[in-house]
Formats: sequence, C-alpha cells, structure tokens
Amino acid sequence: MQIACDPDQLGWWRQRGENAACPRSVGELFALVDRAGIFIGNCSGPGHLAAICGVPTFTVYGPSLHEWWAPMHPAAEIFEGRACPYKPCADYCRYATPFCLWKVPVDEVWPRVEKFVEAQLKPPQNKTG
Repeated sequence: MQIACDPDQLGWWRQRGENAACPRSVGELFALVDRAGIFIGNCSGPGHLAAICGVPTFTVYGPSLHEWWAPMHPAAEIFEGRACPYKPCADYCRYATPFCLWKVPVDEVWPRVEKFVEAQLKPPQNKTG
C-alpha cells in the first residue's frame, strides 16, 4: 500500500509505520498513479487524475456533490457523507464542525472500501478449455 499525502501530513503517516510519499510535482504524482492498482481518497485532483489514467477510484464525498464531481471511470465508486442543505460548501461550511463527514463511523465506510478493494484487486481467473 502507498499513501500519497500533503507535506504537512507526511510525518504523521510515517510515524504510524505507513509507506507514505509526498509528490512534489505533477510528474511525481503521475509516477505514483502509474503504479496504483486502485485509488481511495476524497474528492480531489489526484483522484480525478487516477480515474483519467484508468485507475479504479473509491471517493469519499463530504462538502462537494458527487453528481457534479465523481471521477469518470467505469469502476468508480463513491461514499456520500451526511446530507446538508448547504452543499456544495467547499471551504465555507456554515457550521462550526462539518457534520457531513464528522463522526461518520469507520464501520459505515470500511465495509464498502473492503468490497471495492476485493472487487478491483482480485486475481484474474484462469480460463480453461
């Protein structure tokens, strides 16, 4: 597994023993995407880049609208955060805490992620006969 993150997140991931990288250019980001079997993340530029490059994506949506921004890939899947009358709010949430994603339990998202990973990374079946 490879985690791509922002520079201010790199230390946090590495302290937890994760294989984290911080691409500092579009070329470095393309190199990570080229090695990826799947992409799991939020609605972001790297997710769209992955989809354009043919990588199946699982995108977690909070303040944006998946109807407008879902990556264009036939195997793309989404997880929609809590409903909010102010979506899309981007960086301008009207609440002190963005409840669209705040306190969404891991056990609500994780089974979907596991199913996606299993479906996308299963080994090819041998054809006989």
